[in-house]
Amino acid sequence: AMPISIAMAVHNGERFLREQLASLRDQTHPPAELVILDDASTDGSHSILQDFAASVSFPVRVERNASNL
Repeated sequence: AMPISIAMAVHNGERFLREQLASLRDQTHPPAELVILDDASTDGSHSILQDFAASVSFPVRVERNASNL
């Protein structure tokens, strides 16, 4: 299978974020990498992303904007 990179943008996505990340985690072929931009979320999104990044076997890079763009 060809390696897949996933790019994802998040802004105050706490309500659905755990489910979305679990879906990516549970794929038959995990991604080669997941790059996430948190666009200055003010809910719990950033914590969810950090916890997820620390818990999976594939590389996850979380970037965070200082202000909403």
